[in-house]
Amino acid sequence: MNLIEIAEKIDDINDIQALNTFQVFNHTADLKYVKLNNYIVHVIELINNSFEQVNHTALELNGTNIGDIFYLKDKTFEISSLSEFEFYSFIVECEISDLYLTSYSFKNNYLIIHQDFIDDFHQKYSLTSSLWGDFKLLETTPSITYYKKTVTNIIIPDELRGLDDYAKDSVVRALDQKHSFERFLKFYHLLELEFDYSLIKKIKSLNVQTDSNKIGVLLNEYTKSEIDRLTDLITSNCADVTRLAQKLNLIKGFGQLGEEIFIKFGKKQNAPMFLTDAVRYNNLINDIQAFEDSNVVKQIAAIPVGDYNKFICNITAFWIYRIRCSIAHFKIGEYILTRDKEQFIVEFAEPLIKEVLIQFYKK
Repeated sequence: MNLIEIAEKIDDINDIQALNTFQVFNHTADLKYVKLNNYIVHVIELINNSFEQVNHTALELNGTNIGDIFYLKDKTFEISSLSEFEFYSFIVECEISDLYLTSYSFKNNYLIIHQDFIDDFHQKYSLTSSLWGDFKLLETTPSITYYKKTVTNIIIPDELRGLDDYAKDSVVRALDQKHSFERFLKFYHLLELEFDYSLIKKIKSLNVQTDSNKIGVLLNEYTKSEIDRLTDLITSNCADVTRLAQKLNLIKGFGQLGEEIFIKFGKKQNAPMFLTDAVRYNNLINDIQAFEDSNVVKQIAAIPVGDYNKFICNITAFWIYRIRCSIAHFKIGEYILTRDKEQFIVEFAEPLIKEVLIQFYKK
């Protein structure tokens, strides 16, 4: 409800609870808030999920309480029984029709600060509140948006073997993530877990007394680079290279970004099995069949005859690893993936890594 609507309905509002003054408080072009009586009402966009959101939390500056955080989101109250600050929050977010309701469910949490402290708070502290206070105020344009894709159908794969407790935890935590970057890392954690499991399974299949040298070799292989271990894991467990190739072809919608991540920041992996040549990369992804046609791959990528399956597994492992590094490391020397690239993760990276996991967990 905007201030014009508040003014038009002031009699109805006063029937609920007294409201003497109201105006817009402008801090910057992106930070505009409603002032009700002597208090500035701020909508909280994000807050630490580990906070026990009961009642309210005092905001102290140099030993003085300058305001409070009110945990109202998803809570329902009788409008006639709202406290003063709950009522201010209600006025900020409600619609005209809500004034005539008996009860109301809040859409947001709120920070309410007394006008005497508002200038000091915004000039010195509000822009860094996500660090020191574990909350972020809503600006005119929300800072966090989530890319959504249309899902018309979900195809059930061949039966998968059961997940152990660690894998279940990682998958559930992936589903709980709002942002695709964090989901991708949780799926990658499943692959990291399998690095160790695979080694343990190989050692358990050997006899300690008669196969000690073989066990020693396996232990030495454990020191391989992460990309080598990931490549071995995919090569050993992903037999359906056609499905992998189909997922690799989703890069067609993100060709330039893929070139940045996989080639310019590709850490000089051995060509051509990792497709680190920009010309070959672009020629291949621009072909209609691209990764799905072994003859096209052999011709454009110049791989040896008979190495098509190995090539697909290598590219799958390399690209998943490079994406993981771009998300996890966030440093100069790696391609830094920012929020505006979320479509790339949702439409390409997630389907690719989930195809690997589905094949890995097939019975």
